[in-house]
Amino acid sequence: MTKHTNPASVTRNTNKPILIVGGGFGGMRVARLLSKRRKELGHPILLIDKHRHHVYTPLLYEVASGCTTGAEMELSLIRGATFRFGEVMRSCCEIASAQGTVTGVDATRQEARLADGSVLAYGALVLALGSETDFFGIPGLRERAVTLKTRQDALDIRRRVEALMAPKRNGRKNGTIRLVVGGGGATGTEFAAEMACCFRSMVRRGALKRDAWEVTLVEATNRLLGMLKPELSAFAKRRLERLGVRVMLDTCFKGVEDGTVVITPRPLKPGESAGALVCDLRPGSEKRLPADCIVWTGGVRGPSVLKSFNLPLDPKDRVIVDSSMRVKGRRNLYAVGDCASLTDPKTGRPVPSLAQAATREADVAAANILADEGLAKTRRAYDFPSFHTVVPLGGKYALACIGRVTITGFLGWVVRRLADLRYFVTALPVRYALHAYIRGAWLYVKND
Repeated sequence: MTKHTNPASVTRNTNKPILIVGGGFGGMRVARLLSKRRKELGHPILLIDKHRHHVYTPLLYEVASGCTTGAEMELSLIRGATFRFGEVMRSCCEIASAQGTVTGVDATRQEARLADGSVLAYGALVLALGSETDFFGIPGLRERAVTLKTRQDALDIRRRVEALMAPKRNGRKNGTIRLVVGGGGATGTEFAAEMACCFRSMVRRGALKRDAWEVTLVEATNRLLGMLKPELSAFAKRRLERLGVRVMLDTCFKGVEDGTVVITPRPLKPGESAGALVCDLRPGSEKRLPADCIVWTGGVRGPSVLKSFNLPLDPKDRVIVDSSMRVKGRRNLYAVGDCASLTDPKTGRPVPSLAQAATREADVAAANILADEGLAKTRRAYDFPSFHTVVPLGGKYALACIGRVTITGFLGWVVRRLADLRYFVTALPVRYALHAYIRGAWLYVKND
């Protein structure tokens, strides 16, 4: 199959295609699994994404924070975290891929509408559209902050920071580079830690003065990395502070102006007193933080395009699915990954937005599509597993939680690299995965 397929040419097949919309973690996994049973299925498989590249988002912070400069190095770094769908699909010759944007779905007629006006009939549809950044209506945030969800986001941050550093290299200009990161989840914590390491490296090489940089991480709750145990959150906070990151907890963005972030303490919960806050700000007060670059990682929600699909959505605009990953009340329509809303009936908590969860959901959806086609005796249900967590904390240092075992430091970093490798060989053809991993690993080891 060629790198870029005309979607309409696939639908001329008398057997309607299995249409996968979105080439992220979940979408790629569904495509790979179904491709193994392509001949038995008797349906073409078509993956559509609005971009030409699959992005391994856990490595975007490496691209955004790389200390080395130059267009060639920039291109090398981005190649380590992104993969052209055409190159991947050549190794999966039974899968067609196309670049396009789905703007509507008619679940009754089993048709998907594209932005170019074309209509695709499908035999089964898997929505794997990922998520988009939630700005929570904070004034000025959308217009003035940079997010870290796409390859272009990572490059924008990298170029912006490089532009700020250029006049200060070798002491040519005084002043401080002030970087403010909003959101103390995995992405924000990883990025803040890596940027601090980058600045510290520049200082050691004599390219930047010791007082020429400042990284501030702002988190609205009382601890970083809320998915971890409190003692591990505290460990991560201490690590960041040792690197020179200023961590501000129980603190919210109130607004963003040119060169300034206005912060305020989080709202008190019913029955709480001001003493419950772990920040220096008092209820009702605010403070202005100077900021040369603002990176927002404070939350996600379902893609806004889902509102036009006439599907059941939760308050975060994610598609509501049952444990088989099928959209409630819809035949032959599944959703996986960040755009899907599935709640654990035992805990009442939603499935987390993790690559591990997306690939597990994809396993369930693919198995049930096979069951729908009579290629499996029973349908599968999502089993709500607990997931391992590995969070890089700057340089060759990471915090890894594998079941009840906690690994920190260099060994934690090794575990993270092995986790990356596991994903590559799970989601991509093995030969391509190994080549891409080795290419990227060498660059990122050098970057660390």
